[in-house]
Amino acid sequence: MGYVVELYFDRDAEERILRLWDVYNECNITSLLPSIGSRPHISLAVFNDVAPDILTEVVAAFAQQTGPLEAGLAAVASFPGPEGVLFLVPTVSRKLVELHEHFHRRLEAAGLQAHPYYRPERWVPHCTIASDLTGDQMKTAFELARESQVFGSAKLISIGIVRFRPVVHLASYPLSGS
Repeated sequence: MGYVVELYFDRDAEERILRLWDVYNECNITSLLPSIGSRPHISLAVFNDVAPDILTEVVAAFAQQTGPLEAGLAAVASFPGPEGVLFLVPTVSRKLVELHEHFHRRLEAAGLQAHPYYRPERWVPHCTIASDLTGDQMKTAFELARESQVFGSAKLISIGIVRFRPVVHLASYPLSGS
């Protein structure tokens, strides 16, 4: 069973992404995340296996000391490879990178280590909007995203822990620090 630590958007940004997921659904474009119970997010760390109680302590303490963060949705892109993943690119600011690095230092101090793709200097901040796309679906999904109202201001306001597959939301905390 895997675990992921996710940053969640403010209501307006989340609703814009959900509307895009609805458009994809209407066009028969695979958007795996809503069908498995996920919500729009940026993953901070992914684990194949982890002690959930230790992870929960780290995440709860981090949330209390970390404030909300502006991270506008600026572009649409895809990862290379056969997985057919399309994602939104947040505005990558120094604050976002520092938040990520600080979180991973806390993980390491607790003896936890995330999947290598999510560690500092390898992490690509993104919000997946569709996956398992064929070439034609990728083109259509890209155009639909590009022409949508999904882009613009966004704020990361909370952090959560999810166990997956199936998706089970284990905990969520507001980013309440200053």
